[in-house]
This record gives sequence, structure tokens and C-alpha cells, in this order.
Amino acid sequence: MAIRSTPWTSLATWERKEGCVQSEIWDILERVPSERMSDICKQFTIELLLTNQRRLLE
Repeated sequence: MAIRSTPWTSLATWERKEGCVQSEIWDILERVPSERMSDICKQFTIELLLTNQRRLLE
């Protein structure tokens, strides 16, 4: 029986990967040219995503 992806399985995956999520997000954002997104904007985006993640896992 295959496990279907649901919001709860996605949250469980986020929870297990909590320690490496920030570096993964930064790796993605680093690919965005600085003309499109400043370093401050990238940092804000990371903090926003991590805050949302923590709130979802509460």
C-alpha cells in the first residue's frame, strides 16, 4: 500500500527536516539574481517561511 501525500504527511516531513530547511531555502534563494531579490529580501523570505513552519507545527 502506497502512502498518499496529505497536508499531515507534508507537515511531518517538514518537522523531521526542521534543522536543514533554512540552508535548503537559502540554496534556492541564492539562485535568484540580486537584480530580482536583494539579500535582505532573501533573509526576510527565509524568516517568514520558518515562522510559518513553526506556527503550523504548534
